[in-house]
Amino acid sequence: MGLPATSIGNKTIIPFVLIFVVLTLYDVLWDLLLTLLHSMLVLLHIIFEFCEHALDLLIEHLFHTDPHTTEIIVFYILAGIIGCITFKLIMALRTWYCRFCKQLTGYYHQEKTRTISKLRNQPLIEKIKWGLFVTTSSVVIVVLAFS
Repeated sequence: MGLPATSIGNKTIIPFVLIFVVLTLYDVLWDLLLTLLHSMLVLLHIIFEFCEHALDLLIEHLFHTDPHTTEIIVFYILAGIIGCITFKLIMALRTWYCRFCKQLTGYYHQEKTRTISKLRNQPLIEKIKWGLFVTTSSVVIVVLAFS
Protein backbone atom coordinates (compact mmCIF):
# COMPACT_ATOMS: atom_id res chain seq x y z
CA MET A 1 0.00 0.00 0.00
CA GLY A 2 1.30 3.46 -0.89
CA LEU A 3 1.69 6.60 1.11
CA PRO A 4 -1.46 8.58 1.88
CA ALA A 5 -2.31 11.42 -0.49
CA THR A 6 -1.38 14.84 0.81
CA SER A 7 -2.50 18.29 -0.20
CA ILE A 8 1.10 19.15 -1.08
CA GLY A 9 2.01 17.09 -4.12
CA ASN A 10 5.36 15.81 -5.27
CA LYS A 11 5.49 18.64 -7.81
CA THR A 12 5.69 21.09 -4.93
CA ILE A 13 8.04 19.15 -2.65
CA ILE A 14 10.71 18.31 -5.23
CA PRO A 15 11.63 21.95 -6.08
CA PHE A 16 11.86 22.83 -2.38
CA VAL A 17 14.12 19.84 -1.70
CA LEU A 18 16.33 20.76 -4.68
CA ILE A 19 16.56 24.39 -3.53
CA PHE A 20 17.42 23.21 -0.01
CA VAL A 21 20.13 20.88 -1.32
CA VAL A 22 21.62 23.59 -3.54
CA LEU A 23 21.63 26.14 -0.72
CA THR A 24 23.12 23.81 1.88
CA LEU A 25 25.52 21.80 -0.26
CA TYR A 26 26.59 24.39 -2.83
CA ASP A 27 30.29 23.81 -2.18
CA VAL A 28 29.97 20.05 -2.67
CA LEU A 29 27.93 20.53 -5.87
CA TRP A 30 30.49 23.03 -7.19
CA ASP A 31 33.33 20.60 -6.45
CA LEU A 32 31.45 17.77 -8.20
CA LEU A 33 30.85 19.97 -11.23
CA LEU A 34 34.51 20.97 -11.47
CA THR A 35 35.64 17.37 -10.97
CA LEU A 36 33.27 16.20 -13.69
CA LEU A 37 34.53 18.91 -16.03
CA HIS A 38 38.14 17.96 -15.31
CA SER A 39 37.37 14.26 -15.87
CA MET A 40 35.74 15.03 -19.21
CA LEU A 41 38.80 17.05 -20.31
CA VAL A 42 41.15 14.23 -19.23
CA LEU A 43 39.05 11.71 -21.17
CA LEU A 44 39.10 13.99 -24.22
CA HIS A 45 42.89 14.26 -23.95
CA ILE A 46 43.29 10.48 -23.69
CA ILE A 47 41.08 9.97 -26.77
CA PHE A 48 43.12 12.55 -28.70
CA GLU A 49 46.41 10.88 -27.71
CA PHE A 50 45.05 7.48 -28.73
CA CYS A 51 43.99 8.80 -32.14
CA GLU A 52 47.35 10.49 -32.61
CA HIS A 53 49.25 7.32 -31.73
CA ALA A 54 47.06 5.16 -33.97
CA LEU A 55 47.56 7.60 -36.85
CA ASP A 56 51.34 7.53 -36.17
CA LEU A 57 51.41 3.76 -36.43
CA LEU A 58 49.20 3.71 -39.53
CA ILE A 59 51.28 6.26 -41.46
CA GLU A 60 54.55 4.69 -40.38
CA HIS A 61 53.33 1.26 -41.52
CA LEU A 62 51.77 2.42 -44.82
CA PHE A 63 54.52 4.76 -46.02
CA HIS A 64 57.58 3.30 -44.24
CA THR A 65 58.69 6.70 -42.92
CA ASP A 66 61.03 7.51 -40.06
CA PRO A 67 59.50 8.69 -36.74
CA HIS A 68 60.30 12.39 -37.29
CA THR A 69 58.66 12.48 -40.73
CA THR A 70 55.67 10.56 -39.35
CA GLU A 71 55.25 13.13 -36.56
CA ILE A 72 55.27 15.98 -39.08
CA ILE A 73 52.71 14.25 -41.31
CA VAL A 74 50.45 13.45 -38.34
CA PHE A 75 50.75 17.02 -37.06
CA TYR A 76 49.55 18.49 -40.34
CA ILE A 77 46.75 15.95 -40.68
CA LEU A 78 45.52 16.71 -37.16
CA ALA A 79 45.95 20.46 -37.72
CA GLY A 80 43.80 20.17 -40.86
CA ILE A 81 41.11 18.17 -39.03
CA ILE A 82 41.06 20.62 -36.10
CA GLY A 83 40.98 23.54 -38.56
CA CYS A 84 37.93 22.06 -40.34
CA ILE A 85 36.16 21.43 -37.03
CA THR A 86 36.93 24.98 -35.88
CA PHE A 87 35.66 26.43 -39.17
CA LYS A 88 32.40 24.44 -38.92
CA LEU A 89 32.01 25.54 -35.30
CA ILE A 90 32.52 29.21 -36.20
CA MET A 91 29.94 28.93 -38.99
CA ALA A 92 27.48 27.27 -36.61
CA LEU A 93 28.10 29.95 -33.96
CA ARG A 94 27.52 32.66 -36.56
CA THR A 95 24.19 31.08 -37.52
CA TRP A 96 23.16 30.70 -33.86
CA TYR A 97 24.20 34.30 -33.13
CA CYS A 98 22.15 35.68 -36.05
CA ARG A 99 19.12 33.64 -34.94
CA PHE A 100 19.56 34.86 -31.35
CA CYS A 101 19.81 38.49 -32.51
CA LYS A 102 16.60 38.15 -34.54
CA GLN A 103 14.77 36.63 -31.57
CA LEU A 104 16.10 39.31 -29.23
CA THR A 105 15.09 42.08 -31.64
CA GLY A 106 11.61 40.59 -31.97
CA TYR A 107 11.29 40.31 -28.20
CA TYR A 108 12.46 43.92 -27.80
CA HIS A 109 9.91 45.23 -30.31
CA GLN A 110 7.13 43.16 -28.72
CA GLU A 111 7.95 44.43 -25.22
CA LYS A 112 8.34 48.00 -26.46
CA THR A 113 4.93 47.86 -28.15
CA ARG A 114 3.35 46.31 -25.04
CA THR A 115 4.93 48.94 -22.77
CA ILE A 116 3.85 51.86 -24.98
CA SER A 117 0.28 50.57 -25.20
CA LYS A 118 0.25 50.03 -21.42
CA LEU A 119 1.55 53.57 -20.89
CA ARG A 120 -1.06 55.04 -23.25
CA ASN A 121 -3.87 53.28 -21.38
CA GLN A 122 -2.84 54.70 -17.98
CA PRO A 123 -4.63 57.70 -16.49
CA LEU A 124 -2.95 61.11 -16.59
CA ILE A 125 -1.91 61.07 -12.91
CA GLU A 126 -0.01 57.78 -13.41
CA LYS A 127 1.77 59.24 -16.46
CA ILE A 128 2.82 62.24 -14.37
CA LYS A 129 4.09 59.95 -11.58
CA TRP A 130 6.18 57.94 -14.05
CA GLY A 131 7.52 61.11 -15.64
CA LEU A 132 8.57 62.50 -12.26
CA PHE A 133 10.15 59.17 -11.30
CA VAL A 134 12.19 59.01 -14.51
CA THR A 135 13.26 62.65 -14.25
CA THR A 136 14.26 62.34 -10.59
CA SER A 137 16.14 59.10 -11.22
CA SER A 138 18.03 60.65 -14.13
CA VAL A 139 19.04 63.66 -12.06
CA VAL A 140 20.23 61.43 -9.21
CA ILE A 141 22.27 59.28 -11.61
CA VAL A 142 23.89 62.35 -13.19
CA VAL A 143 24.70 63.87 -9.79
CA LEU A 144 26.21 60.57 -8.57
CA ALA A 145 28.17 60.17 -11.80
CA PHE A 146 29.76 63.61 -11.57
CA SER A 147 30.35 63.75 -7.82
